[in-house]
Parts: sequence; C-alpha cells; structure tokens
Amino acid sequence: MTVGAAEVNRAMKEFATPAMSAPVTLTVGGRKIEISPATLGKHLTMKPDAASARVPAADHSGVTAVLAHVAVTEHARCNGIGAALIAQFVNDAAEASCPRVTLVTSAKGGAGPYYERSGWLCQGETRTPDGRHLLMYDLPLHDGPTPQRH
Repeated sequence: MTVGAAEVNRAMKEFATPAMSAPVTLTVGGRKIEISPATLGKHLTMKPDAASARVPAADHSGVTAVLAHVAVTEHARCNGIGAALIAQFVNDAAEASCPRVTLVTSAKGGAGPYYERSGWLCQGETRTPDGRHLLMYDLPLHDGPTPQRH
C-alpha cells in the first residue's frame, strides 16, 4: 500500500508533531507520571488504514500490566472473589494488547502456589527496601481476551 506525500505531511502535522512536542503527564490514582517524548516515541507509530490514510497506532510490545494488590477480607475468602478479580485484570490487560502481566507476592505465606497452579511463572526473588522477601511472577498473554486460569 502506497501512502502519498500529502498524507504523510497531514499525519506529521496532526499527530506526530503534537505528540512529540512535549512530555505527556499521566495521572493515575492521584499520582502524576511524566513520559518524555523520547520514551513516548518508542511506543508510537503510524500505519496505513484501509483508505491509505496514516493513522496512529501504539506499539504495546514493551508494555507490562502490573498487578499491584489483591485483597479479599478473611471472611470472604475461598469464594472465588480473588480469582475473579485477577481474571478480570488479566482479561483487561490482554484486551489492551499487553504481552504479559507481572506481580509480586510474599515469599513466606504468600499466594505463590496459587499463582503457579494458575499458570503464572516464577521469575525469581527480590527484597523490598525494608527487607521483605518477595517472589516475582509473570503471566504471558496471548492476543485477545485471556481465559480464566484455575
């Protein structure tokens, strides 16, 4: 598919130049994260659509969804609530084209055996600045929604 010079100029003017002109600030849960144009540029691309127009596209190859916390009150455990929350998170990450999901859990008394039974792969160990011992897990994702893993 050939894209003409006029279309390339339009794409540069309407998308590329504004996208790369300054840092982007994301606000997530009240926390501000600044993304530099250089970093943003590694994940943005343009590709032709069916009408040979250049349209923005994101490159998600380096994006990882991080599951930070799952908490179910003690009296509600063993009812599938945690599994449902994790499955929804995994599905959302897959639909957002993330190639993998990662998490950490306590090495002592944590949910490591549950995650391993559910298809998560232990990637090693780490320690927090205060000395807590954690296990790191990854779940590779496929294209499209990921089925529940129990």
